[in-house]
Amino acid sequence: MAADVCLHAHFHTLIVEAAQNHALSAALGLNDEIPIVSQPAVAFDHAAREQQ
Repeated sequence: MAADVCLHAHFHTLIVEAAQNHALSAALGLNDEIPIVSQPAVAFDHAAREQQ
């Protein structure tokens, strides 16, 4: 299973590199920085909405 995950990640990396799309690369880079959690675990600060 771990080998499949690595192969899958490498495949998608090749696609992104071949696209030569800076916006796509930047967006995916941001996704790498965001931890993945379940939806109920996310809390929004509605008071800070204007600052976001």
